[in-house]
Amino acid sequence: MKATTIRQICRSQQLPSLAHIKQKFQPFMLRRGLMQLGAQRRLRSPVSVITSRQPMGEAKPHEVRRIILKAHSHLDMLERGLVPAGDEETHDYLCHVVGISQIRVCDAGMQNKATGGIDAANHLLLTLNAAAQGLLRARERHAKGGKWGLDGPAIDPLRASLEIYEEVLNASSAQQMEEAQGVRLRYLQMERAKRK
Repeated sequence: MKATTIRQICRSQQLPSLAHIKQKFQPFMLRRGLMQLGAQRRLRSPVSVITSRQPMGEAKPHEVRRIILKAHSHLDMLERGLVPAGDEETHDYLCHVVGISQIRVCDAGMQNKATGGIDAANHLLLTLNAAAQGLLRARERHAKGGKWGLDGPAIDPLRASLEIYEEVLNASSAQQMEEAQGVRLRYLQMERAKRK
């Protein structure tokens, strides 16, 4: 699937200009800031509002590269069997990458129903679900044998999921990524509560 297609799925709408935000929202933001002064809340500037809504690939390209390099190094370590037996960070980080990608792809697909976003999202979710199943098998293998590693069917979907994650990062805003992390955290908390 082309990168532009994934970007089109993830982007919801065009952003207003900085001048427009200053003109329309600054008086309101100043009034709101004065009302919240007693509560000592920080007033967000128009620039920080725009940055939080810009795709991360445009607003923070160095951060995106750092995150992707970290994900690729974790996958490489897991693929080669170089993860120490007691280290769960590598597996958990890759689970996070796949989980966040699943949430953002679902969200973007639902936002773009009219343009065929659901079909494209379903195609991506098949790959992400296969990657999640591969990570689950790696966790089970570690629980039984004490070694981390991937089986053959897990490697290709995990590599593809990192490409999807990179496109999701590039096309999603920081605010959208934070919301996806919140959804993932609530899901993990519900799963822990079920086990107790």
